[in-house]
Amino acid sequence: MDITTILFDLDGTLVDSAQETALILNQMRSERGYPPLNISFFREKISHGAPALIECALDFCEERTADLINEFRLKYKNITTPESSLYPMVKNTLNELKKRNLKLGICTNKPENLCNKVLKDTGIIPYFDSVISQTPSMKLKPNPEPVNAALTQLETTAKNTILVGDSTVDQRTCQATNIPFIFFKSGYNDGIVSNQIYASITHISELLDFNIFSVNTLKTNT
Repeated sequence: MDITTILFDLDGTLVDSAQETALILNQMRSERGYPPLNISFFREKISHGAPALIECALDFCEERTADLINEFRLKYKNITTPESSLYPMVKNTLNELKKRNLKLGICTNKPENLCNKVLKDTGIIPYFDSVISQTPSMKLKPNPEPVNAALTQLETTAKNTILVGDSTVDQRTCQATNIPFIFFKSGYNDGIVSNQIYASITHISELLDFNIFSVNTLKTNT
C-alpha cells in the first residue's frame, strides 16, 4: 500500500502554541486580579480545546464561557506566533516531503482565521495543499468529517494516507477514518493508548527516515 498523503494536526504537532496560549490566558487572569499560572498547566490542557482550557484557567469568572472564548480568540488574533514556535526541523521536513511529491494537509480544530494566521506567521502555509480547520459548517475531530473533507480536496483516499498528531482526539479521528495514526510524542499527549498507534516519532524529521511510501515498511518502526 503506497502512502501519497500526510495529514498533520497543528497545535502540539507542528507548532508549540503553549507560550502564546499561556501569555493570553495569564493576561486575562491578571486583568481580573488573579495570579499567572505556570505554562505546564496550559500544556496539559491545550489538546482539550479552547472552551475546556478557558473553563479551567478562568474557572473563577462569572462571565459566560462564550464571552471568554471570544475575548481569548480576539487577543490571539492580535498577537504574532513566531517561527520559533515551530517544533525543531518542521520547516525543513515539510520542504523535503514536498520534494518527494507527497500531498500535505492540515486537519485541526483550531478556528479557521487563527489557523491560517498561525500558518502564515510561522511561514509554513505554502507547504500545504489542503487546510481544514474549524468553521461553522464543519464538525470537529474526532468526527471523521474534517479528514474526509481533506481527502476530497487532496483527491486521495484513506488507504493512501497517514495522520500525524499528538492527542487522543487525533487517535480517535484515525480510528474513525481507518487511517494509520503516527503519534508525535513531543506534543501535548493527553493519554494516548499506546497499543493503538501505528508508529511514534519524537521529532517530525523522523518521518524522513521512514520509507514513507510504504505502509508495510512504516509499520516496522512501531
